[in-house]
Amino acid sequence: METRMLYENEVPQAAKTARGIFDHCMREQIKDAQVVRLTEQYLEPENLIVMMRKAELFLWGTFENGELIAVGGLQQEGHITMLYVYPHCPSDV
Repeated sequence: METRMLYENEVPQAAKTARGIFDHCMREQIKDAQVVRLTEQYLEPENLIVMMRKAELFLWGTFENGELIAVGGLQQEGHITMLYVYPHCPSDV
């Protein structure tokens, strides 16, 4: 298992992974359509890349056997802005 900062070319896969986890684990529980829409907009690869280029967002990924299984986002000031982990991951990750 490896955790590291993501490269710009990995952002589309990170966004897809985060969106998949969001859809699987959280979407049905969120009753406010605006919150869902804002989350979807935030997770657009182009949006994430712009924030990375401005050094406003640092994206991290955890890989297991070459598969991206977790995505984390840290804003410049240290705020964790996203943390998505596949539910099938072992608890000792």
